[in-house]
Amino acid sequence: MKSRFLTSAIYVTLMLVFIAGCSSPENKLREYIESGNQLLEQGDYIKASLQFRNALQIDSNSIHALYGMSQVERKQGNIDKLFGILKKISEIDPSHIETHIKLGNIYLAAKLTDKALKESDIALELAPENSDVRALRAGVLLQLSDGAGAVREANNALEKDPDNVDALLVLAVERLDNNDPKGAIGFLDRGININEKNVALHLIKIKAFNSLKDSDGVVEVFERLISLYPENNKFKVALARYYTID
Repeated sequence: MKSRFLTSAIYVTLMLVFIAGCSSPENKLREYIESGNQLLEQGDYIKASLQFRNALQIDSNSIHALYGMSQVERKQGNIDKLFGILKKISEIDPSHIETHIKLGNIYLAAKLTDKALKESDIALELAPENSDVRALRAGVLLQLSDGAGAVREANNALEKDPDNVDALLVLAVERLDNNDPKGAIGFLDRGININEKNVALHLIKIKAFNSLKDSDGVVEVFERLISLYPENNKFKVALARYYTID
C-alpha cells in the first residue's frame, strides 16, 4: 500500500512539474512569438501586434518579439514606430543584420546618406555575402554619386539573388540619372514581375515614362497602382492631376 502511495505521489509530482513547465514564461514567450509570426504571414497585423506585445510583456528585450513588431509597423507604414523599434534592436543586439539593413534603407529614403553609409559599413562587415547588404551598399554609393560603384554592387547583389528588387531599383535609377529611361524601364519591369506591389518600382517607372513623354505609359502605371491599391485615394488623385496637367 505504501509503495502504491509513493508511486502515485511521484506521478502527481511529475505531472505538476510538467504542467508548470508547459506554462513557464519561456514557453509562453515562444508561443506568443510563433502565433504572432503566423498572423503576420496571414496579414492579420492587429492580432499579430497583440501577440508580439504579449511576448514583450514577458521579455521586453526579446529580439524575436521586437523584430516581429517591427514587421507589423513596416507593413502598416508606421515608419516612426518602425525606426524606434529597429534602434532598440540594434542596441540590444548589434549583430542583428536585418536591422542594420532596414535602418540603412530608412536613412537612404530620408537622404541621410552619412547614417546610411554607417549602417552599410556595419552590415558589410557582418555579412559581406548577403545580397540585401550589397543592394544597400549600391543605394548608398548611388546617393554618393558613385554610379559605377553602385552598378557594381547592384550586380553583385543580383549574382547572389537574381530576385533582389532593391538592386534592380538601384540599376533603374542609375539608368535614369544617365538619361536612359528605356534601360530603366527594363530593370523596373524585371522588378515588378518579381514584386508587383512594390510602389517604388511603379513610381520610378512613371518618372521614366515622363522622360520619354509617354503619357499613355504614365496613365497605364497609375491605373495599375489604383487596381493594386483601390483603398489608396492618393493614386486616384495623382492620376486626376496628371490628366489636368497633361
